[in-house]
Amino acid sequence: MEDRRAPRGSEHREQACQRELELNRRLAESVYLRVLSVARERDQWVVGAGGPPVDWVLQMGRLPRELMLDAVIAARSVNGRQIDNLAPAVSVCRPWDLRRRARASSAATGAAEGLR
Repeated sequence: MEDRRAPRGSEHREQACQRELELNRRLAESVYLRVLSVARERDQWVVGAGGPPVDWVLQMGRLPRELMLDAVIAARSVNGRQIDNLAPAVSVCRPWDLRRRARASSAATGAAEGLR
């Protein structure tokens, strides 16, 4: 069996997974859990243990369907206070003005009323 380890690629992938975990955990700590190694051991893939890593993955918990953005928008259950509470965390990750975009989205879909 051919050894397909890619040390440079694997190292870069680990760093990318760690960065994704760091950024997204601020918004959904119970969803973004940890970074795990992927190894090949006795012709089987082993996640989180085993030999030298050949890749890295981000372990995530499942977000309840009713809390997913599209479901919240469809249910029209988002409000200005929720957006205000979320905006500081998102603004660190994203360069746009969340409130402006939320207003535009709200006006287009009628999904959120009472945005300031």
